[in-house]
Amino acid sequence: PIVTGTLFDASFGDGRFDAVLIYHVLEHLEDVRGFLKEVYRVLKSGGLFIVEVPNIKSIDRYLSKQALRSILDYPNHVYGFSPRVLKHLLREAGFGVIYEEKSFSFVLSSWIKSLFKKSKNNVKEQESEKDILNLGKLDDYKKRSIFRNRLSNIFPGMKYTIVVKKI
Repeated sequence: PIVTGTLFDASFGDGRFDAVLIYHVLEHLEDVRGFLKEVYRVLKSGGLFIVEVPNIKSIDRYLSKQALRSILDYPNHVYGFSPRVLKHLLREAGFGVIYEEKSFSFVLSSWIKSLFKKSKNNVKEQESEKDILNLGKLDDYKKRSIFRNRLSNIFPGMKYTIVVKKI
């Protein structure tokens, strides 16, 4: 069944869901603590809660603040969350952290990609059809992921994702 309205209006029973997923919702809510308590109530024991919010401690946020003179995009965003504050709120509501991820700065990522494109254009070697079709091995992606995650701690981007579990 499809329910329209807020989580509070839906009046779901206790422990009804295995998981709750919200992307870019929490920063729009006035009663964040009340919402987190309600999510905790409707989750089954051991249920997962996946949250993604803009990271107000990001390099991208800082650069957009300089360009746009705005931090939170108020009134669209009522609150801004740093990873530390969001983790605190989730733990306060009774959740245990399982996984967290900061995106890498979009601005820096775009700049780095442009540098690689320029350097590739300077190389005059002909690529074979086999090289063009090679999309990479899983280990290559894992290495890039580890590298990107380390860089995201130094140059965090706008997105912060956290997965928590109802304890």
